[in-house]
Amino acid sequence: LARGHSGCGPLMGKGVPVLRGRREVLRAAAAANVHPEEIDRARVLGQIANLLLAHPRMKDNLAYKGGAIMHLVDGSPRRSNDLDANAVTALPIKRAWIVQARSTKAAQRVVFALPSRFRPGDQSITVVGLDCRAPSGRAKVQISINISWRAPLCLKHDWMDIAVGTETIRIPVMHRAERCAEKLDAFFNRDEVNDSYDLFHYAPMLARQDWTNLLPEVVHVKLAHSAKLLDASNVRRLFDKRLAGADREWARDSRSLNVPRVPAWSEVKAQLVRYRPTLPEKLDHKHRRPRWK
Repeated sequence: LARGHSGCGPLMGKGVPVLRGRREVLRAAAAANVHPEEIDRARVLGQIANLLLAHPRMKDNLAYKGGAIMHLVDGSPRRSNDLDANAVTALPIKRAWIVQARSTKAAQRVVFALPSRFRPGDQSITVVGLDCRAPSGRAKVQISINISWRAPLCLKHDWMDIAVGTETIRIPVMHRAERCAEKLDAFFNRDEVNDSYDLFHYAPMLARQDWTNLLPEVVHVKLAHSAKLLDASNVRRLFDKRLAGADREWARDSRSLNVPRVPAWSEVKAQLVRYRPTLPEKLDHKHRRPRWK
């Protein structure tokens, strides 16, 4: 589904891939044995990602992450209508840049109107409910966009070629180990079955060096930026308590995942416990940059 490209940039200045209409979407959906709505959603997410990169202030300063990227890049069956990104330099992304990125001729082929609903924050900005044109000609596709700049990236991001139907786009994607570390951070800071499921999906995909060399350092950095975890906390003990809460959430809400097969909690827990050794026994809030930077 996706291929990495080191040392290469996006295909700038060529606009977004051409939408070829309903027949092509239906053929692609039939070939992949999925509903046309999924092809529509995937293409729109790719189109929007590419449009943001076409803006000169964002083209070298975004790395994509989150559930949509897990679906497009990692083959996760969990669908998402949210496009998440991280500012590479941890500098704020301005609302005006997002509006400008949606004001081009290329953007008019994808979005119905300029974004109007924003949820700004000190460390992020969210576009809520952006209405987009479905390539199949069916009902509109509505997505949200969230861009965060809480901290700079710990690891170099990858450029990935993502095939969506017969189209290919190239976008910058946060390193898989760092995406996993952010999921662990989310696991501690909110109560959602999505995080347990995504960590379950990530674990078998991580390489040995991810577990031993990268995750312990990157996870510590991500948790050091968290205001919810106290300095000097034994995060491994907190993980054990959090795991019990995640068990209850899974029993209550796992059906909301909308995946073809919801795994049993015993399967999920067997993968989650693998992350415990990567967590710091004593959290240091001053550990806000990886040791290699």
